[in-house]
Order: sequence, then C-alpha cells, then structure tokens
Amino acid sequence: MKNVYQIKDVLPKILKKMGLESEIQAAFIVKTAQKILDEKKIEATAFRFKEGDLFLKVKSAAQNIEVLSKSSEILETINKKIGKKIVKRIKTRISFR
Repeated sequence: MKNVYQIKDVLPKILKKMGLESEIQAAFIVKTAQKILDEKKIEATAFRFKEGDLFLKVKSAAQNIEVLSKSSEILETINKKIGKKIVKRIKTRISFR
C-alpha cells in the first residue's frame, strides 16, 4: 500500500520549497488587517505587508492622523488575531484616488 499524506502536512513544505510561503503569509496578514480595520470602522485600506511593515492607504490627512493615533491598538489586535507578533509597524500613504 502506498503512503497516504494529509494535505495539511504536505502543503506547507511545498509552498516553502516553491518560495511562496512568505507571499501567502503576507496576503493573509493584509486580509486579516482589513477585516479588523472594517470592524473598528477605521477608514483605511490595507494593501501590503513586508518585513514587519503593514502598509495602509488613507484618503486624507485627517484619516492619516486617526490611523496613527490608533496604531498601537490596531497592531495589538492584528497580532493577537494572527497568533504571533509579526506586524511591527504601520505605515500610511495618503491616496486621493
């Protein structure tokens, strides 16, 4: 009889070997961050995660100030939801589009 493996045991190894592990983790963090921003009714859009930095787009200076004033709370909530302290900083970009 051939060996039978569960996908949950094999998939992480395959993703790591293909170099996709960090991209999938980044996408998960961005999606999780956006859910939290929406729940907290913070007008910002999570669009990128790289090397501990979570990048958010805001539409005005006022929204930028709101995000920065709540950044500690946002970081704590995101890291708690993910289960480890991986997001270190929030960086914002004002986009008028």
